[in-house]
Amino acid sequence: MIYERPGAAIVRAVAHRHGLTFADLVGRSQSRKVVIARWEAMHQIHVELKYSTSLIGRVVRRDHTTVIYGLRCFAGQRPPRKRSGKKAICESA
Repeated sequence: MIYERPGAAIVRAVAHRHGLTFADLVGRSQSRKVVIARWEAMHQIHVELKYSTSLIGRVVRRDHTTVIYGLRCFAGQRPPRKRSGKKAICESA
């Protein structure tokens, strides 16, 4: 049996639930489907493993400030960011 780090295992499980791959969640995509799944993975890692935002960032290949933003959006605590006429992703979370 191959050992997989707990954070990566959570990312893989969340990706599978959303019909995505691990690479999708840690990749550069900003599509709504991928971002929502990525936020869910960040939240699960934060809650279940008690990882810091910096450590979560290493798992999902994001800066710790991006992780903070994602956690707040997932929890509904962050006002939506305006993006050049597009509906902000936070509005749907």
